[in-house]
Amino acid sequence: MNLRSSLFLFSRLSIASVLFIGGFLKATGPAAEFAGALAAYQILPAVWVIPLSHIIPWMELLTGTYLFFGFYTRFFATVAAALYFSFIVFLASTIFRHIDLASCGCFGAIEMAPKKTISLDAACFLLSLLTVHAGPVKPSIDFWL
Repeated sequence: MNLRSSLFLFSRLSIASVLFIGGFLKATGPAAEFAGALAAYQILPAVWVIPLSHIIPWMELLTGTYLFFGFYTRFFATVAAALYFSFIVFLASTIFRHIDLASCGCFGAIEMAPKKTISLDAACFLLSLLTVHAGPVKPSIDFWL
């Protein structure tokens, strides 16, 4: 495997891991905990908070799993980029509106300050774009199909 392929593999596995871990921790934790984190952003209508607190963790798990195995890589890297971009927008909006979040809610009960999380999300967003550009590389299911 050459350097280029290694870089693209690292990008894919990095964004997949962050999404899978974040989704897993939220999906296995109490739904009310993540719903509370979403409500704290003060950006969503109240009727969307509960449904999204159930949908987002499973979207992250699904996207992370597909990316990890390299199946429908471009599509799920695009989904990952959209997720990371929305996370950045949500976090930035709280910073600009001076909403003091104790934790972003990104990794369930694990507390991360929004200012630190925005850096992680920005890096993952860029890696997602890189993965969209790269397409299927070894080892991936897409490459073998």
